[in-house]
Amino acid sequence: MTGRLLTGLQAFWGLLNGDADYHRYVAHMQAHHPQVQPQSRQAHYLRKLDQRYTGVNRCC
Repeated sequence: MTGRLLTGLQAFWGLLNGDADYHRYVAHMQAHHPQVQPQSRQAHYLRKLDQRYTGVNRCC
């Protein structure tokens, strides 16, 4: 029981801090672009942060 709870909490924490997004990105790069080295975790985070807060991000 505690093992499942710990695994669930780790997965939840990964969703909150962006780990799951980075792992999806690396899996995509390995599957579809194996000749290109994926960005580092920090570079990926900074790129996503820039996308999120640069430009108009609302409908009105």
